Amino acid sequence: MREAHEKAVIKLGVRPHRQLYECFMSSWYCKAWLIDGKLAGLGGVEGPFISRMGYVWLVLAEWASTGFPRAVYREAKRQLAIMMDTRHQLITNILLEDKASYNFARHLGFSLVPNDENPFSTVLMEYPHKKEIVM
Repeated sequence: MREAHEKAVIKLGVRPHRQLYECFMSSWYCKAWLIDGKLAGLGGVEGPFISRMGYVWLVLAEWASTGFPRAVYREAKRQLAIMMDTRHQLITNILLEDKASYNFARHLGFSLVPNDENPFSTVLMEYPHKKEIVM
């Protein structure tokens, strides 16, 4: 986990590794990302399996995000495409203090969702909707 991300999560009073475990176990789709046999990241989608909406989460190792930015970006886009095969909408929360995560999400195509209630100092972001096919 990147150091900036871990510090921001701890400020919320959350145990980072426990939260990762819970996200991983409650996800209907989850993947471990490996680079040269080393764990580079964990990610997945939470939410009911039959729902059209999914809650995306991703945690990257510091060395992966700084040493392999293009590979991480390509894999994230590939995984988002897989997730969109079964979802109409993907959303995620980004901690306000974690500017790198915010910038990465924007670069992937996520956009801000207006949110009046902000109890956890987070920004709600949404991935572009799938095009509806009307027959």
